[in-house]
Amino acid sequence: MVTFYVKNTGNTQSSIFCSINYTGVGRVVIKVPNSKINVKEWKDGWIKTGRGKQENSQTETYLNGFKSKVENFYTEFVAVKKVLPKKEDFINYLNSNKELKDYFPKTTVIKVVPIIKKIIENRKSGKELNKGRLYSAATIKQYNSFLVRLEEFAKLKKIEVTSQDVISKNFVPDLQSYFTVEKKGRLNAVSNNMKMLRLFLNILLDNDFIPYNPFNKFKYSVTWERGVGIALDEEEMDALFNLDLSNDPKHEKARDQFMVLCLTGLRVSDLNEFIEIRKDGDVVIVDNKKTKGVSYIPMFKQLGELLDKYDGKFSKLISDQKLGEYLKEIGKEIPLLQRPHQTTFTKGGKTVKEFKPRYKYLSSHVGRRTLATYLANIGVEYHIIQLITGHKNLRDLETYLRVDKRNVMKGVIEKVNENKKKLHEELQEQNG
Repeated sequence: MVTFYVKNTGNTQSSIFCSINYTGVGRVVIKVPNSKINVKEWKDGWIKTGRGKQENSQTETYLNGFKSKVENFYTEFVAVKKVLPKKEDFINYLNSNKELKDYFPKTTVIKVVPIIKKIIENRKSGKELNKGRLYSAATIKQYNSFLVRLEEFAKLKKIEVTSQDVISKNFVPDLQSYFTVEKKGRLNAVSNNMKMLRLFLNILLDNDFIPYNPFNKFKYSVTWERGVGIALDEEEMDALFNLDLSNDPKHEKARDQFMVLCLTGLRVSDLNEFIEIRKDGDVVIVDNKKTKGVSYIPMFKQLGELLDKYDGKFSKLISDQKLGEYLKEIGKEIPLLQRPHQTTFTKGGKTVKEFKPRYKYLSSHVGRRTLATYLANIGVEYHIIQLITGHKNLRDLETYLRVDKRNVMKGVIEKVNENKKKLHEELQEQNG
């Protein structure tokens, strides 16, 4: 809604002001340029009309044109930008002296999926590098997984996913709802896909395919929750290390490879480099492929003994997928790992509680989590643990830590008992 008014300040002449009020838009007040009128010629929001008022007809025509200009801009802005204009948007347009047809840049509507495919192809082939390095196979796999789901979403919604679609206010929440409700995804899996979307939208923005990234425009956020993985405690580690697998070379090698991960805190992607490095001291320095940081690996006695068993190196590392399968088969034979483990997570938008034997959670990544948790439990300072794990900040490290709640509770009991004993001794002293 566009209306006009004058300020009765006691002067004969007054500028005319325009008040712009649309649903969802804060009130915008603009002084109409080149507009002056005798305040006596103004009544009830408009120029007085009637006999002898013909001298104001030019001003009346000008105001009507100004009103149409504002109304047409509002309509076009919403159609092009898919959002409501703000005060500065109205002011910028009215000060531009441009015709409406020339004000908004001519945008070509393009299909987004082929562009994303091209980005993935360039990163896979090495035409596009990540700070001078090739993108990892794991990253390319994540890209392709997201792309498959995006195409499934487009097919379901019967859209092509154009540059115009992705900047609409509803696209991001609609896609997130699809991952959550239709696909019944876990929260972290959904958030990972939304992270991929934000990444590709930023690339589209950088290449002028879209005018803005809706994540920033509409303040959409990506939410994560603590993962469900476990960390082995000291008893479980000993039971696994001492398990006799001499008659089962396949599982023995898998167990030993996993133990190296537990004793180094390395990612699987860095294990091969660690194995290859000559170890002639107490610490081995490893460059991290993922973070491009550095890990300082202490050569614990048990780690040295394990490596000596293989003359310093494994003939061939077991793949991550196979390692996970073998670890579950081995863990099933260890009573401590048959204990139930409760996890709580979000799936399909609902909170889910799950009980499974601990061995079912065994994977290569448990090794990294195990070392970080063990060191924290025995009192090693977090910044020292970061030097070993290569985490760049405390927040990321803390997501790996799994406090041994049983030992914590045992400590609480011991403290209570000690306190009672102390009080008892004090009372005895007082009573002589």
